[in-house]
Amino acid sequence: MHKTIFICTVFLFLLVVSCKSQGNKTEKQEIQTTSSGASAVAQVEVKEGSFDFGKLKGGEIVTHTFQIKNTGTGNLLIRNIDTSCGCTTPSYSKKPIKPGETGKIEITFDTKGRSGKQYKVIQVFANIPERSFQLTFKADIH
Repeated sequence: MHKTIFICTVFLFLLVVSCKSQGNKTEKQEIQTTSSGASAVAQVEVKEGSFDFGKLKGGEIVTHTFQIKNTGTGNLLIRNIDTSCGCTTPSYSKKPIKPGETGKIEITFDTKGRSGKQYKVIQVFANIPERSFQLTFKADIH
């Protein structure tokens, strides 16, 4: 009985230590450095953070592309994008955006079943100090 408890305890300990060491590896990989050894940080500059589709007919499917620039010293990685409703679908490159380069986030808005003034928020999660930023759009559906 004591032998079984001991083996289970050792196994549980090894499992916890193994998981903890893997977590630390992930954190270390996300830290970037410049050639001089200083920490590299990604920063986002959004040329146009809000867009107005204007008047649309119900049932239309429209798209818009937001331009985002990495003004930091490290690669910009978009991790995830959340939208405020299922009527909005984001599309973006999973590749890192290098310092000084521009990336694109394209959104597709399906007006089916919607009417009146619409205001939608797109939350973009990235490896920036603020952890996320927002893009917005509006439309008036008739």
